[in-house]
Amino acid sequence: MTRTGRNLRQHAISPDSDVWGTAGTAPSHTQSETLAGRRDVLRTLSDALRQVGGRQPVARLVKITGDPGIGKSAVLGKFAAIARSGNSHVFTGRVDRQEDTAPFGLFSDAFDDQHDLVRTAVEALPPSQREELKIALRLTRDCDAEHAADAVKTMARTGFRSVRGFLEQLSVPRLVLVLDDYHAADQASVELLGSLLRRPPRAPMLFVIAYRNRQATPSLQAALRGRSEQVIVEHVHLEPLLEEEASQILAGEATAINRQRLYRESRGNPGYLKALISEEPVFTARDDLGRLNQTPRFGNYARYTEELVPLRPEMREVIDAAAVVGHEFEAGLLTQMLGRTETAVLNTIGELIRRDLVHPVVPGQYFAFRHPVVHRAVYNYSELSWRVDMHLRADEALCTRGASAVERAPHVEQWIKHGDLAAVDVLAEAAEAMASTDPGTASAWLTTALRALPQQPRFEGRRAGMMTQLAEARGATGQLQECRDLMHEALSILPRDPAPAHARAVAFAAMVQRLLGGREETDAMLRMELDALGSEDALVRASLQFEIAAGQLHSGDPLGCYQWAQEALAVVERHGHRPLQASCLGLMAMANTANGCTELAYELLGQATTILDGMLDSELAHSLDAVIWIGWSEVLLERWDEALRHFDKGVGFATRSGYRLFMPHLLAGQAFVLRDRGKLADARIAVEHAVYLAERTDSPEELVNAYAVQGYVDIALGNLDGALQSSFAATLQPRHSASSWKEALALRVLSEARLLNGDHEGCLALVSEAGGADLPTADAGSRIAWYELLVRAELAADRPGRAAEWAQRAKRAADLLEQPGRIALATLAEAQVLLRQNPERALAPAQRAAAGLEEAGRAIDALRARVIVGLALWQDGRFDESAQELKATQLACEQLGASALARQARVERRRLAARAPRAKNTDSESSVMVLTGREQQIAALVSDGLTNRLIAKRLHIAEKTVEMHLSNVFAKLGVSNRAAVAAMVTRGGPDSPPGFSSGD
Repeated sequence: MTRTGRNLRQHAISPDSDVWGTAGTAPSHTQSETLAGRRDVLRTLSDALRQVGGRQPVARLVKITGDPGIGKSAVLGKFAAIARSGNSHVFTGRVDRQEDTAPFGLFSDAFDDQHDLVRTAVEALPPSQREELKIALRLTRDCDAEHAADAVKTMARTGFRSVRGFLEQLSVPRLVLVLDDYHAADQASVELLGSLLRRPPRAPMLFVIAYRNRQATPSLQAALRGRSEQVIVEHVHLEPLLEEEASQILAGEATAINRQRLYRESRGNPGYLKALISEEPVFTARDDLGRLNQTPRFGNYARYTEELVPLRPEMREVIDAAAVVGHEFEAGLLTQMLGRTETAVLNTIGELIRRDLVHPVVPGQYFAFRHPVVHRAVYNYSELSWRVDMHLRADEALCTRGASAVERAPHVEQWIKHGDLAAVDVLAEAAEAMASTDPGTASAWLTTALRALPQQPRFEGRRAGMMTQLAEARGATGQLQECRDLMHEALSILPRDPAPAHARAVAFAAMVQRLLGGREETDAMLRMELDALGSEDALVRASLQFEIAAGQLHSGDPLGCYQWAQEALAVVERHGHRPLQASCLGLMAMANTANGCTELAYELLGQATTILDGMLDSELAHSLDAVIWIGWSEVLLERWDEALRHFDKGVGFATRSGYRLFMPHLLAGQAFVLRDRGKLADARIAVEHAVYLAERTDSPEELVNAYAVQGYVDIALGNLDGALQSSFAATLQPRHSASSWKEALALRVLSEARLLNGDHEGCLALVSEAGGADLPTADAGSRIAWYELLVRAELAADRPGRAAEWAQRAKRAADLLEQPGRIALATLAEAQVLLRQNPERALAPAQRAAAGLEEAGRAIDALRARVIVGLALWQDGRFDESAQELKATQLACEQLGASALARQARVERRRLAARAPRAKNTDSESSVMVLTGREQQIAALVSDGLTNRLIAKRLHIAEKTVEMHLSNVFAKLGVSNRAAVAAMVTRGGPDSPPGFSSGD
């Protein structure tokens, strides 16, 4: 006989250590590591088992309760495996919902698969008890239902003496009876449990029963309350998993933001969590056009459909109809759909509530399923033709109520037939209403409507309009390639009259094409449409002008951008169109910020943020690009808090609505700000998701931005290999396929990644790709960051003279902007040069740089400046203060997670601390200073204990090259072994350059 008790045992593992040694010992890590968040529960069960047995026979009961899917069965399965590894007879049973509930079904299932042991125990009983036990527990096949019923009655009259004797036979050395789903057990099993608890077997025995506390029947509760005082009871209620506990289940999900979303939706319930994971689409190999294929998946709802099996037909009908209505439903609508009386429907809903399948939402006739997963399980488990008929009935009932198109659309899309134009109109109207707040749903409705619309010439204009709507919805959900293809198809059949409708479609197509990298064709298309439009619709004309302006900034012409946007702004201000007005002002602010016109940028930004801050979600959907322009303008103007607030607002709306058109940009901006403010863990989470989404849009613009910011964050985190990979990926896109300032950012991040990986010449080589020493493709503020980076690269190459030239460029650029943070960064460049050329003068500018950067909110740069302050303090003879500053900087870096910077501070502190204060420029110091920059790097890595092979890997050079440089180091320092090099480096003196460390 095959029973579902074996399903419970599939969780068992082979324990690899003894858990019964001392009281209070928890199960081993190997035994519990696959059961997320339940170590304490297993410890309680293990402790209870240890206390069963001994000289005084004792019976113990452990009750495991919790919501459906919370993990009761998994806990029982794991514990059964642990108990079997000890000296116990373990029997496990579970209610079989697929079969009739025969008497003692739970116990029969428990004793079903250990035949030899059970047969031996039964044969030891007196003959009369032996036969009734065999029949009642179905241990023999030679009985019919009548004999089984008589045996049950006999056993009950005798107080289940035969079962008690049977269990006593099995309890040597001890017996563990694990019974699952007791809330659904047959009445005979409940009565037997009650009897065994009132008069427990005189044997060492542990009962472990699991049940859903909200579904426990009155008879089960009475059986548990009526136990003997001799039975020691423990109750363990399984709570939802904490987020860190659920991380084990979520380990395979792509990004932290996806994992957080799934955890929130699951409410910490592992069963719901696994079902939600099973619903996530899978992205597979790319198609012929290079696009990722997305494969939808059907949820794994088996554990929830099991709950429907024992429902009576009238209960199934009501719950299936409720699932058609939605996660939340109203009893009155069900009565109309089913043609039943309100009383009958409410009575049935009451039974469903007692079974914990649904619950009231508010007092009255409004209810909801226990969880959306349960709703989807019920819906997908119902019969298709019946379900379609119920959707039709629901729509008819809603029509009589005068429901809106949005209320009707979920039902219309299920029953609509080809050629039903009225139904097509309902879906199109509903999609238009939902486009700004739920573009994914709007896309689904429009797709269905277009399939139902006949392919006839007289419907061509209608089809073109709906295709335009669908393209916009696809674009809003991040499906940019599909959006562009659909929009071009729509434009090929969309009449030019009325011209405004055609122009609006062109404006949207231009925005999507810009994201996909089609710069020239987009500009030409916009100008052609603008000429054709004339002056018929000023507001539509302004939208075309705005898209031309955005293209100008994209191609590196901020002045042209400003002029086009200014012309569009004059129109939208007259019409009071706030979303487009905010976008124009934000774009103009960005253009002036990039061009260094900060005073006008501040004025424009103030106007833009006033509008943006007052927007509702319905308006925000039409101006998410305004959030990008405003946010990045605030970044460049060092208004970090405002930038983060606006990026957060944009990300929040996009997350709520599923509006993914600009989501990678918003997340990248959010991550950039978080990184500079020193919130590195949050920055990593945001940029990880930005890259994940950008890879699925295939937008060069979004890919360049996301990869560049990921590299920028990785540099701060000390993930130098990751920084190199991400920044390199950012530069792989075709030139001019992304905005010029974003391509410049990608080059700068790649330059810094190369420098930190020991390739200073590779860093410097990228200046030419950025347009040469004047850096024309970079925005005015970012040029200062470039120049400070080039100072470090020249110092690493042992060319302080050239470093001084870059520092002068940084100062001139910063003086033009008059921004405190930029000035402080230029001062940091000056301090680093002075530390090499004139160390006695380095302290004051280093301190000014550190204070200025910290005041400006640039946390990571401020910590870099503090390392220079520590080195300058040493040069000034203030040895204790130097050590304290470096120690404090190291600790601050460790708290932020800036591991590379923390290691640099630690290495410098250790190097200086190993030297006693004494006269400067000793022989060893002078010897160290004669090394080239590359030789100093290799000497420092030798002092850190790295082998030649590891040094080669770290610096991305050949091992033979390391050997050559090391031979030069030996010769110049006058030593013959690596230990002597390490000693010389340790005593190397404060005159060594600030980069003279392992680069860690």
